[in-house]
Amino acid sequence: AKGELIRYEMTNSKFSIVLIKIKNLNYYIDKYGLKCSDYINKEIAKLLVDNTRCTDNIAKWDDDKFILLLTETILVKAKNFVERIKEIIIDKDIFFNGHLIELDLIFGLSEIDKEMKIEDCIKYTSELMRNKEVQGDSTLLIGSP
Repeated sequence: AKGELIRYEMTNSKFSIVLIKIKNLNYYIDKYGLKCSDYINKEIAKLLVDNTRCTDNIAKWDDDKFILLLTETILVKAKNFVERIKEIIIDKDIFFNGHLIELDLIFGLSEIDKEMKIEDCIKYTSELMRNKEVQGDSTLLIGSP
């Protein structure tokens, strides 16, 4: 991510941050244990790796979140990507020990602003998600700090 920020500062190429939170991960941990959580995270990670470009960055973020840095991607294109990846994840049948795992996800999206640090962009996106989650809404959140 630091390399992308340096490149952004040098070339002014846009990039977007995507946060994906598995809202009901603790439910599955309580019901089936930590192995289920590991399995869910691995399945989502595989879907993300299989459906992103090699120039994008994917990382686990906290216990129930993933973070993606979409290189050279303006907000509109990032929104299209998130809508596509959301459908791919939701359409994937994930089974753990014969039990269907029905994921409840929330997506946050923002584009880095030249005046801000990447940490501030992540914090802004997290706050958007937290506020929307409190309202019980799992829609795609788009913000521009």
